[in-house]
Amino acid sequence: EVSTTVTTIAADDPNIVYSPYNWAPNGSEMETVNPGAYFRAEIAATTTLTLNFDMTNVTGNVNTMPRIKVRVDDGGWTSYLLAATVPLTLPGDNAWLNRTIEVVFQSVYISTNRWNSPSNEALYFAGITASPGASTVPIDQATLNVLIFGDSITEGFQSLEKAVDYTYANDATVQWSYLQTRFLGAEVGVVGFSGQGWTVTGNGNVPVFPSTYNLLWGSGPSRSFTSPAPDLIVINMGQNDSVSTNIEPTVETVLNDLLAATPDTTLIAVLGCFSGKFTAGGSQGGTQLQTAVSTVNNRRVRFVSTTGWFNS
Repeated sequence: EVSTTVTTIAADDPNIVYSPYNWAPNGSEMETVNPGAYFRAEIAATTTLTLNFDMTNVTGNVNTMPRIKVRVDDGGWTSYLLAATVPLTLPGDNAWLNRTIEVVFQSVYISTNRWNSPSNEALYFAGITASPGASTVPIDQATLNVLIFGDSITEGFQSLEKAVDYTYANDATVQWSYLQTRFLGAEVGVVGFSGQGWTVTGNGNVPVFPSTYNLLWGSGPSRSFTSPAPDLIVINMGQNDSVSTNIEPTVETVLNDLLAATPDTTLIAVLGCFSGKFTAGGSQGGTQLQTAVSTVNNRRVRFVSTTGWFNS
């Protein structure tokens, strides 16, 4: 929408690239509940940029409000507390009027509602305000698509500061999962919920993994496994499950359901817990993850050992 004072770019503008598998339209807005979700855009002929968010359902204070991280023209990251309007500082050394932005959902406060709609910890992106006459232009989109499921280790909980629950201590952009966008040259949908497991509920009203993997948030919408079809699904789950619980049947059921929901080209990697839990050579839980993968016995599913990936 162009006026004599500003240009309003809608959240559903076709030139905005969204991370796959974790965004959905909510009226005129785009919504996600997952830190690590991102969008990219290039805006032509503008000297100002402001991000707009619907804060109707978002509650909190400086410690508990969701945060986003933004970089302009491939520069450094800047962290912002979520607000109805987030004016961006544009670099002064760029003579071009085209500006590129990447916006990442940095963090949430895991203790408040983030699953049942409307969520107190969701991102409700309402669009971009730019200079009069500005417009989006098409940008490159990776041809590979990856979907990563996990828990706090996947969504970046306490990745900046240990033993602190507030949002400033969490950052999805430094986490192994979001970084696959660079390492794999892929569009990556990060779906992580702190505290969640194969058989245990997560924080913020999030049910067990078998009840959430096919939903974007509570009561729908459904997660699409065909538009686009993932080239790879990665599952890093189990750290929060009790070693006295038999998770093997649950793992098998979810894997078979994912095989049925995805095309024959989709590969599924079940990662061993980084602590060694439920995997061969680990200290607890036996080899239930490997056994479940072997029982499913499908060429598209592989167990991936993470031994040695991280030190203590």
